[in-house]
Amino acid sequence: MFKVALLLFAGIFVSDGLRADVVDLTYVYETRCPYCLEFLHEQFYDGYQQVGSYVNLTLLTFAKIDDDGDVYCQHGDNECFISRAQVCAFKNGISQNRQVEFLYCTETKAWDGLDITEEDIKVCLVNVLPEVSWNDVQSCMTSGEADELLKAIYVKAKSYGVSYVPSLIFFGRHDVDLEDSARDNFVATICGLLSNQPEVCN
Repeated sequence: MFKVALLLFAGIFVSDGLRADVVDLTYVYETRCPYCLEFLHEQFYDGYQQVGSYVNLTLLTFAKIDDDGDVYCQHGDNECFISRAQVCAFKNGISQNRQVEFLYCTETKAWDGLDITEEDIKVCLVNVLPEVSWNDVQSCMTSGEADELLKAIYVKAKSYGVSYVPSLIFFGRHDVDLEDSARDNFVATICGLLSNQPEVCN
């Protein structure tokens, strides 16, 4: 079944001229969006462990902007808390692999329907990003810097035409067919976009 899906995906992508040695992917998500959490836990995280070496990944933690220019979050205050913590933790050039680990760590309890607390963020920092201090993250979150980062992400996401999350931007384009394929089978979709097939794709 995997090989059949891969051949189907490859046929679509080759005809569109999208195959490459490394897949450029931007993932736009909200931290408590049910569909984002489903994709993270059922496709993206495990799939990334298999094919992440062949992906140039950008994570965009999405929040909304109201008419007064203030940040708000569709799924409440805890979503804004997690989102601010993530953008503050990531702001100084954290590698994509560790961003994915921190993303997963800070959203695991959300997948179970629980709020993420300050202590949860501290644990994730210690376990995943030990060089990033909670004091620095907290200062960023409360000083207004986090909201400026989220506003910049909002503008970038909108430049891709994003109107919902999760959104997957391949090679700078929001292709809904590619996105649907990735949400259904992340590994097969990435493999179908690679010009040279690694062992994991066979």
